[in-house]
Amino acid sequence: MKTKILEKLNEIERDRNIEILFAVESGSRAWGFASPDSDYDIRFVYKHKADWYLNLWEQKDTIDFMTEDDLDGSGWDIRKALKLLAKSNASLLGWLFSPIVYKNSGTLLEEMKVVAEKNFNPVTGFFHYHSMNKNFEESLGSDQMTLKSYFYAIRTALCANWIYKKETIPPVAFRELYPLLDEKSCQRLDVLMLLKSTEIEKSKAPIDKSLIDLVRSIITENDAIKNNLNNKKPNPEDFNKLFRKQFGVLDLNVNIEHLALLIESKSVTSYGAQLGQVFCDIFDRNLAQDDFKTIIQKLYQNELIDNQKIDKETFETVTIERARNIIIASIIKECKYEEHYMKHSEASQLADVFLTNFNDIEAIYCNSFWEETPAEDKKYDEEVSLTGWSNISHNYWYDYGIFVISKAQIGVCWFGDDS
Repeated sequence: MKTKILEKLNEIERDRNIEILFAVESGSRAWGFASPDSDYDIRFVYKHKADWYLNLWEQKDTIDFMTEDDLDGSGWDIRKALKLLAKSNASLLGWLFSPIVYKNSGTLLEEMKVVAEKNFNPVTGFFHYHSMNKNFEESLGSDQMTLKSYFYAIRTALCANWIYKKETIPPVAFRELYPLLDEKSCQRLDVLMLLKSTEIEKSKAPIDKSLIDLVRSIITENDAIKNNLNNKKPNPEDFNKLFRKQFGVLDLNVNIEHLALLIESKSVTSYGAQLGQVFCDIFDRNLAQDDFKTIIQKLYQNELIDNQKIDKETFETVTIERARNIIIASIIKECKYEEHYMKHSEASQLADVFLTNFNDIEAIYCNSFWEETPAEDKKYDEEVSLTGWSNISHNYWYDYGIFVISKAQIGVCWFGDDS
């Protein structure tokens, strides 16, 4: 089934000209008490090209679909999703923390989890579940009660109770709510879940009276404490930063000493590899001696560069645009964007943090060989400016760097061994 789901998501990306940032399972399958005839509730967050958002008029920001083979899909545009996240929207929180993830591109899902936890409003979350719970309560013990409605009733009651007692986002998986219950109740619920896994959604199989009373007691407790909750306001800038980041706009307020740390923190791939150490520095130029002699003196016994022979004969002069592309490609490390977190637009901003420090550049040197070949399998339109720098893994020394010589300063941007 996962293959069918991914095929459908890929189809939507092509037909709607969007990028799906993550897609998960919601509902009973994510909660852990699905029936044989339960739908697959696929939920996703997507984004358009940047120009789509530069429109004076409101545009449709949701996508829904239903297929003949029980795929029930619903997606929200990233802007809509982040606005709702700022309001601690319970449905979206369920998507974020779903244990079943079908598609995950980049770091947005994990970053949204962090922002969600930081800005969670217990009042909003509690009353969402408590009001839903009231609807299900009416059917408890009646001839209208089904296995499905019972589990919806107890889950919403427990989620509200969790928020009151812990002031955190309640877990998605139903069994993770068990710490709120006694052992005997947990055992009875396990038996009932096993029964539901063999019955249709609308099954009216009998339910032990003690489990019905359990739900009612939790609802009563929730009613008694509903006015004792902590109302927390979100920080709007947390959500703005996430939104801007999706379009390559980094919030950069960094000096040159911290640039290397920022590059290293951003250059972690989705499969765990990490770019080697990075060193950046700018120092005064000594016009009374050769620039390479000044560089060698300044970098003497540098932890990253001291084993590298800095010989002017092994360096070639490059243009500022070529130097910029080398730095960008070095940060990205390769042009396989689906495997890496750093996008071209982000890396270019980091490169500019370094290069815009210099006025009246006289020369730029690089000690690495670069093969100018077209980038293949483009993932982003702006990748065309990386042409010639796409095969960095095969064309550089184990340690390499760029020296910028300006009228008054010398700058170093050095990339260590890729471990």
